[in-house]
Amino acid sequence: MLAGLVVLGTLLVSVAIARARFVHQAADAERRLSATRATSAMLATWFTGPTPAVPLAAEGALDGAANFTWQTHVMPKRPAAELTAVIVRLDVFDRSAPSSTPVLSVDLLMHKNP
Repeated sequence: MLAGLVVLGTLLVSVAIARARFVHQAADAERRLSATRATSAMLATWFTGPTPAVPLAAEGALDGAANFTWQTHVMPKRPAAELTAVIVRLDVFDRSAPSSTPVLSVDLLMHKNP
């Protein structure tokens, strides 16, 4: 009888831990999806109009995604320079995460105006 209760207790604790991990993972995935949607909307505003308005070196808060920031910088790539273009990297960071690695990165090939 006691052994059965121990097994049942262990099973219940295991299920509770697994559920907590799943809920945390689902919440993290939803935050990343929110950041992706907000990044897509921001890129859409940058590319409206006859010439793209992509900042070459800038940063700011990501509208529509709390605790996320974005940053752009030019990537030094010789093949792009041969095409009279530059590669601009857009990185999105989660300020609430302990890691400083980007959550999302997008490389944009931009034509240089002569």
